[in-house]
Amino acid sequence: MKVEFIGVGEAFDESLPNNSQILEWEGCRLMIDCGYSIPPVLWKKHPEPDYLDAIYLSHRHADHYFGLPSVLLRFAEDQRKKSLVVLCPDGMKAIILEMMEYAYLGVFPRLNYDIKFHEVIADEPVEFRNASLAFAVSSHPVRNFAIAVTSNETKYAYSGDGNFNTRTRELYSNCSLLVHEAYAFGFEPQGHATIDKLLVMAREQHVKRLALTHIRRDVRKNRMQEIRARIRDSQLDVIIPEPGDVLEL
Repeated sequence: MKVEFIGVGEAFDESLPNNSQILEWEGCRLMIDCGYSIPPVLWKKHPEPDYLDAIYLSHRHADHYFGLPSVLLRFAEDQRKKSLVVLCPDGMKAIILEMMEYAYLGVFPRLNYDIKFHEVIADEPVEFRNASLAFAVSSHPVRNFAIAVTSNETKYAYSGDGNFNTRTRELYSNCSLLVHEAYAFGFEPQGHATIDKLLVMAREQHVKRLALTHIRRDVRKNRMQEIRARIRDSQLDVIIPEPGDVLEL
């Protein structure tokens, strides 16, 4: 299993693309979230229209799904051939379809490939391309589905947005890599995670490696030295990835 970090930034970071990764296993490539600043990064790194097999959208915030219309339309212009699966929380398909029409009126007749929507349900795993996908609702103002993907005993998990809770703790337990939003350091935000508590949770859930993303922009600029010292003190395997980083799990 391979993870490529396309973006690692929070919603309003002027220098980092939105939080997004491409997860690859057994020839399947799944993009995890597609916010408004992601399309140009994707096109530059992977211009091939058939590169992705599926896209997963965690929740209804612009920095996690507003990039989808541009990505789908460029696939069509670049003559994509194979179908694309769009996975999302139950109830989100209708919202995506409406967003597509607002973005590009009459767009669907212009798409020369099939799009297959798959709405997923929290706490109900699904089998997808020789992997098991599981979902849990995090603690966030908008309903957000954290995801875990398990293939050949390797488990990747991604928080989307939101603080961890009992359900997501279970989802993250014993994972090879947990990519978790780490918005806050030294203060308690509403609906987001703090770095100090993430380190404790990762130890308690036996997370093998923790990747901190979606760090608040001023925290990233002004407190990174403190954060790295806290990580060293934790003696956990913790990384703060940059766009373009690739991990083999």
